[in-house]
Amino acid sequence: MITSSQRGETIVLEKIDSTVSKKLQELKTNLVFHSETCDKHEIRAHGNVVSNPVQMMVIDGQVVCPRCELENESLKVANALKQEHEERLKNIFTSRSVVTDETLLKASFATYTRNLVEDSEEKLNKSLAEKYAQDYLDGKIFNLIFQGKQGTGKSHLSYSILREVNEKSKGTSCVFVEWAVVIQSIRDSYKYRDQQDDESYYIDLLSKVDLLVIDDLGSETGATDTEKTATDFVHRVLKLVGTARQSKSTIVTTNLSGEQLVKMYDSKTISRLLKNPEYIMFTNAPDKRIAKDKGVTS
Repeated sequence: MITSSQRGETIVLEKIDSTVSKKLQELKTNLVFHSETCDKHEIRAHGNVVSNPVQMMVIDGQVVCPRCELENESLKVANALKQEHEERLKNIFTSRSVVTDETLLKASFATYTRNLVEDSEEKLNKSLAEKYAQDYLDGKIFNLIFQGKQGTGKSHLSYSILREVNEKSKGTSCVFVEWAVVIQSIRDSYKYRDQQDDESYYIDLLSKVDLLVIDDLGSETGATDTEKTATDFVHRVLKLVGTARQSKSTIVTTNLSGEQLVKMYDSKTISRLLKNPEYIMFTNAPDKRIAKDKGVTS
């Protein structure tokens, strides 16, 4: 599986080759050699590394080594293109994520301050989320499930992980999607001819991104106590995404139990999407949205 970083490296190499070729043409148009040589270059001959002096040239009135000039030019181009590629990947997080809750856009570990008293479930889960964010930054590949009732901070912490990785990593693409919104968008696209590529767009996006959060898996069917199962097209989308992400990291938040997820999507689909996962469980934390409505603070 080719990662976003590897695709970027290929583009960088192609552009470097093009730049070096142009630089060589510039040097060839006005060749003025100098008697001195640059002796710092080497080649491998018959299994040995030997000196390979390069004759100096006069360029713009200065005596320079043409090989050093080309190497310096290549390095400048490589650094510029690498930085451009990294910025492009970082922008994917804000430009391609599907977030309708605007308050979530400000979520970070710093803004997760709910009930962080000693030994509280919220404090423990925040620490776990910070640990897993660092694991992702260290290049580890694993799946993570945030599980528990609604309003306990699952979306906040999962978004915070993505924000941390997106800000500090170099070459990791990150996307956060609200699952119900994605499914509704695909459903709506069936009604309009000019939007019929929505399904392939989302499958491609969710399959290729390096680190993905699927927020509120199961919410597309209604309440958490529903007996409904996912429709065929939802099964198809989830199965295709899960299959494509076998070598990538996926984070899922859900209000459903493992038994409910299996009943809704079937065990094969869930195991494919979430193979050997880590867990962050919310079993005791109160629903903060309900607490705020009642004037309760913590």
